[in-house]
Amino acid sequence: MMMEGASANTTTRNSSGPLAGLRALCEGYFRDLSWVDGCEVVTPGQMPALAQHLLVHQEHMTPRLRAHHGQPLRLEVRADRLDGEHYSRKIKLLVGDSGEVAEFGIMRIDLGCVPEGARAAILDRQTPLGDILVAHKVLTKVEPWAFLRFAAPCPVVGCLRRDDLRAACGRLATIHCNGQEAVELLEVVPT
Repeated sequence: MMMEGASANTTTRNSSGPLAGLRALCEGYFRDLSWVDGCEVVTPGQMPALAQHLLVHQEHMTPRLRAHHGQPLRLEVRADRLDGEHYSRKIKLLVGDSGEVAEFGIMRIDLGCVPEGARAAILDRQTPLGDILVAHKVLTKVEPWAFLRFAAPCPVVGCLRRDDLRAACGRLATIHCNGQEAVELLEVVPT
């Protein structure tokens, strides 16, 4: 839970390291967070080439994943919370009609940093965040600040719904909206 009046990423980025930041972002979305201690903080070069391509950039994930899969993506909100101007959600981005999970994620946003139309679209729970910010012409800067490797049986790997998957990679990132730190993200892709 974010402190009242704190920017969206204060809890995660300013905590004591990436694993503490991951724990803060995941709190309330998993019953047990002991798995966080087993996650590995990695450099981009320690990730498979596909994970590097999908995660190591300063862009929104949705267009990158859409281009990679060559199909539209559907948003599936698994859980969400609204606390005043702070909204968070646990999501999956699914590929077309196949149901394949392209990304698992958790985001936390300060809704006061986006225009009313973007706020309404975010709360409508139908469209991925990056697409909303682009459609509403919100000037954004995406800043990845940590890269992670998750090994099975970590529940994050399980959220990607592939029996053959033994690991996944992800990033913690901050999105600045119109110059304000507005969004904190965990974005995980199968590797």
